[in-house]
Amino acid sequence: MPDWIGACDLVTIPWTRTEFSARDTSPLKLFEYMASGVPIVASDLPAIREVLRHGENAWLVPPGDPQALADGIQHLLSCPELASRLADQARRDVTGFGWESRARRILSDVGPLLAATPRRSRPSPEKCDQRL
Repeated sequence: MPDWIGACDLVTIPWTRTEFSARDTSPLKLFEYMASGVPIVASDLPAIREVLRHGENAWLVPPGDPQALADGIQHLLSCPELASRLADQARRDVTGFGWESRARRILSDVGPLLAATPRRSRPSPEKCDQRL
């Protein structure tokens, strides 16, 4: 896929607004696009904004608006310096979303909760070997 994505002038994530797309998704293709060094035009949804920032590492457009999507595509195609800057920033930003970084973020969020949860005592190994 990297060769195919890299051959594009730009890539899009043109989602409509649904509850799932707005809040509960994190598409792998988003990270592939960011790593490719190709400019991104994407729907401006909360789940997308967790990763992409309008005018910084992507160009965001209102979801479900074909004219806004077309305008965003045309804008980046007519402004190659902007498109290049967005793509370069996206490539730098994606390094913070690898599996290792994700695991560290999850553990930092969950760690305080685990520390505050009382530990249950574990049965002795002998007791675990007994049949009920």
